[in-house]
Amino acid sequence: QDVSVNNIPTDGVKISPGGYEADVAPRPNGNGDGKVSIADWTQVGRFVAGLDTPQEGTEFQRIDSAPRSTLGDGKITIADWVQAGRYAAGLDPVMAAGSFTAPIGAQLVQPLRATSELSGNTRNVRIANTYFQRGHLGSAQIELDVAGNENAVAFSLNFDPKQLSFVDATVSNGATGAALQVNKSQAANGRVGFALALPAGQQLAAGTRTLLTLRFIPNGGDGEVVTNVSFSDQLLAREIVDAWAAPIPQVSYAGGAVTIRGRAAANVSAASYVEAELAAESIASAFGTGLATMTAGAVRLPLPNTLGGTAVKVKDALGVERNAPLFFVSPTQINYQIPAGTADGIAAVTITNGLGEVTAGLLHIARVAPGLFTADASVKGWAAAEVVSVASDGSQTLSQVARFDVGQNKIVPVPIDVTANGAVLVLYGTGIRQRSDLGQVKVKIGGIEAAVEYAGAQASYAGLDQVNVRLPQSLAGRGDVTVELRVEGRGANSVRVLIR
Repeated sequence: QDVSVNNIPTDGVKISPGGYEADVAPRPNGNGDGKVSIADWTQVGRFVAGLDTPQEGTEFQRIDSAPRSTLGDGKITIADWVQAGRYAAGLDPVMAAGSFTAPIGAQLVQPLRATSELSGNTRNVRIANTYFQRGHLGSAQIELDVAGNENAVAFSLNFDPKQLSFVDATVSNGATGAALQVNKSQAANGRVGFALALPAGQQLAAGTRTLLTLRFIPNGGDGEVVTNVSFSDQLLAREIVDAWAAPIPQVSYAGGAVTIRGRAAANVSAASYVEAELAAESIASAFGTGLATMTAGAVRLPLPNTLGGTAVKVKDALGVERNAPLFFVSPTQINYQIPAGTADGIAAVTITNGLGEVTAGLLHIARVAPGLFTADASVKGWAAAEVVSVASDGSQTLSQVARFDVGQNKIVPVPIDVTANGAVLVLYGTGIRQRSDLGQVKVKIGGIEAAVEYAGAQASYAGLDQVNVRLPQSLAGRGDVTVELRVEGRGANSVRVLIR
């Protein structure tokens, strides 16, 4: 194909070899293994989907391999995934890495990529309108009007997390054999990214094709509501590329409407109040009407399975039904613990009040589903946390991160002294204890990564987890900062602390 290339800016460009283009596996040595294989194709796909973060330098340089004629263009997109596949399959001879070692600014001139021979045909990507029934899984489909040379598609979707909870996505028969990467890191905020690619050299068959089937849990409520699912670039930029890793410029995107009907309880994390994805043994809240005939709370451990005549049962994906331990019940809200041993997958929740009236709902059970509690139950307010400071004589002082101010009639922060020797922030949350290893628990405070010393069950309260974080002294004087927790790539709701 003829390739027209603009002059490439030299700022941020390194032409000297840094290994082979697309040779990025295994990580984390950053140097690849001297060959380009299917493992490299898979790893590049993870970078494209935002599941792994590339290091600036030679690793970024090798990932950014499209267009091949310029050894990259200073950005990582699905075209790089396709080009890596062509190298791995031997369709293109591997090349020594060169060009950009870091992302370039939007103001710089972008090199033009090869133009597809079918680029004159506009591709239409759409979400088919559909109906969901509360208390049941709902499916939505992504369709593409295929011209016949498309190899890979990337896009992000936005939806209202108050109405829908994303569960998963599967490749449909219109893209049989394609690999799929899904970025769910912001699913709790109503954003999910998708990258779909056929094996190297293959092309989608011409015609209208269903590429993906997405599954959602319609959140609880009563009556009919219409909500929209739309395309965006917030996690993965929208792009379609052909089998030669050339972007297809003429693409239109049309979102779809989801009509939700029926009645069901909304089952969410008691910490974050969003997204119907929870972990076994975590603390859940159910919202609805007629959930109980009275208000009652548990007064001792172990937690009861019945309060005020109300009971909650959870049937997991394997068909095993268990009684849920109860913290609190009222006509409009119930706080309960996901039973230990609940299998991953879609679970059905059945709430029966003292009159025998039943309210159903759904949950998505995952191994980890981190959420952090806030002192004012506002989800994003001051952290429900403590600080442990160690004096020079080894004695420890425990202080709160927030307190109730009677004069102001609200929760106010207590400034944290990070210059104290060995100050540790103790965060309280839920859905954390099933993490695989401590290295998979990451915390940033004011954008600074902090050392995590413990992440697991809190010993005194059912379902409560804690994360102990060493406070960096470099935070001194920062004031109001955000605390961000990620467990095995899953983000919790962000909370705040005040640094002196």
